[in-house]
Amino acid sequence: MMILIPCVFFIAFLFSIFGMGGGLFYMPLFVLFLDDYWTASLLSFLCIWVTSASAATSYFQKRLIDWRLVGYLGVPLIAMVLVSGFFIQKIPGEGLQKVLGAVLFWAGISMIFPAIHRGLLERFSRTCGQRFPHGTYKFSPLALSPLTMVIGLLAGISGIAGGVFEVPLMAGILQTSAHTAVATSSAIIFFAACCGSLGRMASYPQDMHVHPAFLTALLISAFAGGYLGPKVSVRLPKNVFKKICGVFVALMGLYYFCKGVL
Repeated sequence: MMILIPCVFFIAFLFSIFGMGGGLFYMPLFVLFLDDYWTASLLSFLCIWVTSASAATSYFQKRLIDWRLVGYLGVPLIAMVLVSGFFIQKIPGEGLQKVLGAVLFWAGISMIFPAIHRGLLERFSRTCGQRFPHGTYKFSPLALSPLTMVIGLLAGISGIAGGVFEVPLMAGILQTSAHTAVATSSAIIFFAACCGSLGRMASYPQDMHVHPAFLTALLISAFAGGYLGPKVSVRLPKNVFKKICGVFVALMGLYYFCKGVL
């Protein structure tokens, strides 16, 4: 069990670089060691919450968070992540993992090679593009609200906060910088993970079979990793960082798809 502490630190450090909470790895890790899906899901959201809180604080200090996008994309996702706690045992996970993996892989490839979907984006932009105060996005973020609601529901059921989807949405479709996408995603998943934890505790009012001292050590590791990750990401050049984000998202998609198949 003690091996979980350094594992949580490494996951928090790696995923906070890319504006993600680490739920893609937290969930299978906790399920493997605890053999209790409910406890694993709650622990996953608690670690995501602490990781994203630490990372978002660091990004906030550097003024990289776009709070308009937190409202446009975050509120629908957060609401559905909260609702997902009530469906966690009612939807099969195998097919869901394959769907999420395929979507993530496409999103990552589109970030690496934007020309693949540029024509589609331009046509959609003429239909849904909208100018907002103090800046212009490629599309209206409000037009993406139904998509973020679906992402929030599916991600929440899978025990993740959805940050892995928010980054390609912002950097690939809305054409924000990768650094802004990562920072804003950290803020969104902070609130989403908080709601996800509350949804699980409300739907399963039972004691969590984890020693308080061990839980404290896990959360401290998650906080430390989340604090150090942003210090690495802000040092990378914007164009290079966007490609790296794309590769990382595509690899996460392959991992999740193969995990669902196997």
